Amino acid sequence: MTWIVLKFIDTDEVEVVPYSWYNEDLGRCIYPPFQRNALEKAIKQKMTPPDDADLDGWNWFKASPMSSTTYENFQMAHARASKACFTSEISGSEACLPAKRIPIRKKRFDDTSDENSDDEPSLKGVPKLITKNAVSAKAKPVPTSDKAPEETCTFSQLPEEDDNGKSVFQRFVTRNLVYNRNLIEAIDKKIDKFYEEFKALDIGRKPRNPQTNDGIFSELPAKSLDEFKEICAKLEDVETFNDLARSLARLGGKNHKECIRRFLSKTIVDEVAINFTLHGHRDGKQTFITSKMCFLIIEAVKSCTNVTIKEIELQIALWLTKSSERIKKKIVVD
Repeated sequence: MTWIVLKFIDTDEVEVVPYSWYNEDLGRCIYPPFQRNALEKAIKQKMTPPDDADLDGWNWFKASPMSSTTYENFQMAHARASKACFTSEISGSEACLPAKRIPIRKKRFDDTSDENSDDEPSLKGVPKLITKNAVSAKAKPVPTSDKAPEETCTFSQLPEEDDNGKSVFQRFVTRNLVYNRNLIEAIDKKIDKFYEEFKALDIGRKPRNPQTNDGIFSELPAKSLDEFKEICAKLEDVETFNDLARSLARLGGKNHKECIRRFLSKTIVDEVAINFTLHGHRDGKQTFITSKMCFLIIEAVKSCTNVTIKEIELQIALWLTKSSERIKKKIVVD
């Protein structure tokens, strides 16, 4: 069964319908009363129309074929119907419609070419390379001593290779080697001169006293309250305080909490820390926040981290509070 493109006379509309719906003798087409989706499905599936005795909503309409051609393919018939909406008739000899519009490309011509000329533009030939037998080079001065050279050696042109060409090239290479050697020697002498000047400046600087830093750092940690007080007394000296803070900061840590634990463990043992709390006022504990040792820990942590003093004080208080737990763990291990 095939499809046919009909024009409905009363409504002046074009539609694709199965060929079985069209009565060529009467010039009429039977049409169903379906909605759009059901109507399209009925046309594609070529639904069989009912008998004349029971039309069930189907009606006959006047229609005439747009052409004598019938189509085995619904898509092709639909394309013919779409084309018929814009043209008065359909050529039956057309086999198929083009899939898409073929673009027409513009022709391109040279500025100097004739627009009406059909000749293809010709490309200019590649220019020939001109080979020269001479090689030129800029003049290079060759120093003969540490001072600026008075004479310069120039190599402006090398002739073609002949009996004397080899000796000319050798002289050119030798002069460049001499120039490079003299240049390197001059640089070495300047480096030696700078080193001597720097060494003289370093000797003239005031040497640091290693005994202040190493002496107090070696006394840590404080193993008793008396040692704790002695170290705090030495920290009254500003230079000693700063040196010891830098030494503690070099111990470092992954974060500020680890830094504080490492610094406190280095300065006092747990047996001394158990006698302190940050602010005192509990069970006869001594105040740690007012001691020079606390100021030392805060200064060392500030130099290697970016936390606030309040956060440092909280971690110090926590470490002092847990000193008794650490002592118990040591006793169990022993």
